[in-house]
Amino acid sequence: MFEAAVLTFTASLDDVSPLMVTVLSALRERKDTPTRPVTIPLPPVIEVMARIKLLEESCNALNAIFKQDANMVDRFNEHQKTA
Repeated sequence: MFEAAVLTFTASLDDVSPLMVTVLSALRERKDTPTRPVTIPLPPVIEVMARIKLLEESCNALNAIFKQDANMVDRFNEHQKTA
């Protein structure tokens, strides 16, 4: 379960990363030449939103696993103390 969640999260990051690089390049171009049009084509907003949503969902899935693990450790520690 954890391995699958990590793979999904990594794939989502790999999917979003090129978009962020493109956006950063466009912003840098705008900063360097603020009066000229940006020549770097940006991806459609709906595409960016869809990819970010997948990243968010995969991040939430990993966080749920981490929380479950932390709860199990806490319960184990409490059980040890009472024993």
